[in-house]
Amino acid sequence: MAGRPGPVALVSAPQTPLCFGKVSGVGPTQLKAETAVKVAANCPFRLLVSFQGLAGGAIDRVAIPPELMKVTINGKEVPIGTQFVEIGTGGPTPPVGVEVPVVVEIKTAGVLAYPAGQYGGNLAFTVRGG
Repeated sequence: MAGRPGPVALVSAPQTPLCFGKVSGVGPTQLKAETAVKVAANCPFRLLVSFQGLAGGAIDRVAIPPELMKVTINGKEVPIGTQFVEIGTGGPTPPVGVEVPVVVEIKTAGVLAYPAGQYGGNLAFTVRGG
């Protein structure tokens, strides 16, 4: 007789980048983008995320200093760096998984504080069972 499978929890995220739009004008800016990740679990789970910041600009891939940004994901403040923050929980899912909405909001200091251009960053997701 085969043993009972242990707890399993998986997460998958879209490979397409989030688009926050363009920043224009002087002063603080609030940016927002939405997506969803898929979680499949045979046990209760916790969905966690980290955000490593934004880098880019027109010159020399400058990073926006963390003190010039405030990031919230699903209403929870996420520190810039590699620290994971819980943004969702759930119970066992159907075998095909469930979509979990993810809302990312970034508040920045005035646009004169860093060079103009396109910026990018990474969200890292993990899911823990149990």
